[in-house]
Amino acid sequence: MPEDGGALASFEPGQYVTVQMKIPGREHLVNRQYSLSDRPGQPYYRISVKKEAGTDTREPGVASTYLHEAVREGDTLLLSAPAGDFTLNRSADTPVVLLSAGVGLTPLMSMLRTIRSEQPARSVTFIHSAAYGGLHAMKDAMTAAADETCLRTHICYTNPTEEDKAAGTFHSEGRLTAEKLKEITAEAGGHADYYICGPVSFMRDMIGYLQKLGVRPESVHYEFFGPSLTL
Repeated sequence: MPEDGGALASFEPGQYVTVQMKIPGREHLVNRQYSLSDRPGQPYYRISVKKEAGTDTREPGVASTYLHEAVREGDTLLLSAPAGDFTLNRSADTPVVLLSAGVGLTPLMSMLRTIRSEQPARSVTFIHSAAYGGLHAMKDAMTAAADETCLRTHICYTNPTEEDKAAGTFHSEGRLTAEKLKEITAEAGGHADYYICGPVSFMRDMIGYLQKLGVRPESVHYEFFGPSLTL
């Protein structure tokens, strides 16, 4: 929320903000981009940050660790204005398919919340892939949203645990395939708009599958988390 109580700049669903942090022990300021994960029109910006744990060969995430362990309610952070070209077409009424993997679901949650608020009759299919339930961010929000009349969700765990299987909180196991994607999106038809966000390999696969299924290139939109590449 704005420290001075002033108005927030508006944004489009799918955009991000840059957070600038002065982290103790670091000589330079640290800048990180985080997608806005709630809809526009709220009196706040919301970001959703995964804490990147370290491994034997990789240091813990500097910024995510700082946000999780050091920043508290009431602290002040410096943010840029919202930016980014990966945005929901809010003027269209075509069916929407949201395709995400891992932390790639954060901008798509903003899109979903916006559609539910502004176009509740607009058809949405939300497909999300995670390794297992413990790494499924915003799982409760997706489960609750599944009750919406015009929303269909499909959760895919590549390596579900026995607990996941007992709970029955996912729909398919293993990686998403072209055949599986065709089956899930059958109701959306060939006129849907597809919004994709996740690891490069996931996006490359999904875009290739959609091409094979005859989806028009102009109907496929995607966002990189990191330097832009060509798929």
